[in-house]
Amino acid sequence: MSAGAHATASAATNRKSAPRKTENPTPSGHFAAIYENERFVRFKYMHNN
Repeated sequence: MSAGAHATASAATNRKSAPRKTENPTPSGHFAAIYENERFVRFKYMHNN
């Protein structure tokens, strides 16, 4: 293994995190659990419209 290969591997781990977008502060719905025959199946997004 050469010295140059180690330097590039350590540089990849020092990434800065990308700035995150802020979400809309007023959500227009919610998630609800969906059951079929008394058994959980999935979550579904319920809109308030």
